[in-house]
Amino acid sequence: MKRIMSIMRSTIQKYDMIHEGDKIAAAVSGGKDSMVMLEALGQLREFYPQRFELGAICIDIGFEGADFSSVEKYCRDKAIDCHIEKTVIKTVVFDKMKEKSPCSLCARMRRAALCGTAEKLGNNKIALGHNREDANETLLMNIFKNGKIECFEPVTCYDDKNICIIRPMVAVPEGLIAAARKRNAIPVSEKVCPVDGHTDRQKIKNMIRQMSAENKNIAKNIFASIEKHECFASKVHEVKNK
Repeated sequence: MKRIMSIMRSTIQKYDMIHEGDKIAAAVSGGKDSMVMLEALGQLREFYPQRFELGAICIDIGFEGADFSSVEKYCRDKAIDCHIEKTVIKTVVFDKMKEKSPCSLCARMRRAALCGTAEKLGNNKIALGHNREDANETLLMNIFKNGKIECFEPVTCYDDKNICIIRPMVAVPEGLIAAARKRNAIPVSEKVCPVDGHTDRQKIKNMIRQMSAENKNIAKNIFASIEKHECFASKVHEVKNK
């Protein structure tokens, strides 16, 4: 956790993510990334020079078998407010629309539900648990599928909403997160999405892993190129001037 905390704090300061008085909602799915992020932010609020409040929001998509009880217990033990927002996203995406590639629509609907819930609860920022590998995979997916050198930003502010999205773990390697979750016995929820592990993103993940077997610096080098690209640099300037 110390290594993750160090990388996170550096990222937060580099991209000016947290300000005095922020009310931050951690988007928690129950997976390792969001749970480790919640633990790290919970520790960070104890000593970070800019004081901030922290809560958790779980978006219940509607899959049968989804269980957030371990998340709720974890939050109670850590004195973190936890809100479960029930939605009909599964019904719309999988039952009505019957999307063959549901990830994009599902993500947009989850993001809309998350922003709406966060605003309703009085939050001004949402923390997402995207890690370094998520950024790398997003870049390559955009290159291969859309012909664009594009990735999500460390900080995204919406002009039509009084809320910003921050990604404090965007520079943290996924392997560190998995190790920290295990070592600190942080609870995770079972994955219930029927397409998990069978997506285009998973194919990209597998490709990077295969390449990394021959060159251990592959993931590090991909992320270094993302940090140098204008999509990160320009967004910092834009956010600081809002």
